Amino acid sequence: MSGTLTMHEVAPHVGLSYDRFRKVWRQLCARDGFPAPIRGRVWDAEAVARWRTERSQRRLVAPAPEPSPGPSLARVQRHRAALAELRREARS
Repeated sequence: MSGTLTMHEVAPHVGLSYDRFRKVWRQLCARDGFPAPIRGRVWDAEAVARWRTERSQRRLVAPAPEPSPGPSLARVQRHRAALAELRREARS
């Protein structure tokens, strides 16, 4: 990859649609170290490629988050019973 990339060309490289990238590119630069445009809304293709490589390496090294516990069975059963009661009341 060499040269420059427009916003339309950069978006798929970062896994976003053009519309989403257009809205969040400044946040990516500030928060995630995404390279700033070199002029206007044109990016250096090599800088984008380096960022992608570094980002993928960080993802490989980062520990997996602990899975969040799902709702308890008792809670699910309470909700189902409440819904059934509401349906019975609605029919009468």
